[in-house]
Amino acid sequence: PRGIVIHGTHAYIADMMMGLAVVDISNASAPTVVALVDTAGAPQHLSVSDDLLWVSSGAAGFEAFDLSDPAKPKLLGGASTGRAVAGLRSRGDLLWTSEHEVITASTSSGRVLVFLSRSPTMSSKMVSVSLRMSL
Repeated sequence: PRGIVIHGTHAYIADMMMGLAVVDISNASAPTVVALVDTAGAPQHLSVSDDLLWVSSGAAGFEAFDLSDPAKPKLLGGASTGRAVAGLRSRGDLLWTSEHEVITASTSSGRVLVFLSRSPTMSSKMVSVSLRMSL
């Protein structure tokens, strides 16, 4: 597993081989897998805000799932950003993603993108901040 978030009585686990696992943890001594959800790529990072679950899947970008029915996440949409999404965080109506690209052994670049979280597409991108580092 690469990432985990807890939302109410369910744990959401990003597993690069299995996809997104949904585990009912209402009985802590007997957690139960209630669903396995396919994602666009190998899920790595998770973030939850209200009833929205965000999943980053490397080069496949990110996806948003509705958690109104916690045991059955419903895909709302997503986007490929053109680079591998290395991480994401949601807060209120905003989704922040980070990307990383190795240019040479001593140089890398990255971007931070901010999206409106209720419209998870590249057209909802609000701002992009580019970073370049040399070692």
